[in-house]
Amino acid sequence: MLRNMMIQVSNDKRDRNAGFSRLSDLAYSKLRYAISEGQIGAGERLVELELCKTLKMGRSPIHDALLRLTGDGLVESVPNAGFHVRHLTWEDIEMAYEIRAALECLALRLACRRGFSDMRLAELERACDLHREAVRRRDTRAAAHADFHFHRGIIALANSARLETAIRSSHIQFFTWSRSVPAGDYLTVSEPVVDEHQKIVELLKQRKGDEAEKALSHHISGVAHERLKKLARSTNLNQMLRGVSVLGDFAQPASGDSTGAMSQ
Repeated sequence: MLRNMMIQVSNDKRDRNAGFSRLSDLAYSKLRYAISEGQIGAGERLVELELCKTLKMGRSPIHDALLRLTGDGLVESVPNAGFHVRHLTWEDIEMAYEIRAALECLALRLACRRGFSDMRLAELERACDLHREAVRRRDTRAAAHADFHFHRGIIALANSARLETAIRSSHIQFFTWSRSVPAGDYLTVSEPVVDEHQKIVELLKQRKGDEAEKALSHHISGVAHERLKKLARSTNLNQMLRGVSVLGDFAQPASGDSTGAMSQ
């Protein structure tokens, strides 16, 4: 009898923990999406009680989600002031590009050493097509998502659990500039980017790993140089930095739908 009661208590506790974990994951997903999409701007305060009402859940999973976002570098906890969406700095952006270049090139080396299917390349080519079409339509949002999916596809090409773990722990962020750079400038930069993506795919089709890696490294450093140069020329650097948002990170695919959106 006592043993049965202990088992029941244990099961109830496990169910409660599982329920809390699901709510925490849901809050984390929705808040991350809202920050990435600019629904919650840089510097904005995240009041736990207000988020409880918006997301219709208790304070514990909200608090847990905010701590996770703090670990991701998207939110900061200010003593006696609660949680705020973190402002990006020049160093944040510069370092993210450098780490991305190193890890994406590593992914290519692993992929070429182990081999990869043409189906993976077809996914990269599809991202190129979507990017090109978005530029043609002058759709900055779609262009940014297609760009992200291409680079996420490069990481996936390696099919390496260890690399995925390293990326997840590093919280490598992928920035979208559509709110900080005028649409015309952003799309002008995107046009050669699509061509560079396509060149990388063609080299991979020919299994020219070394050349593909060099092209990828040149591509990422070139994009970083151009975009940081635009920031440097800005008459109001802080305002420009506030307009840069995080589209996603390489630990998970970008959200292309509204499943992560904050309910109003």
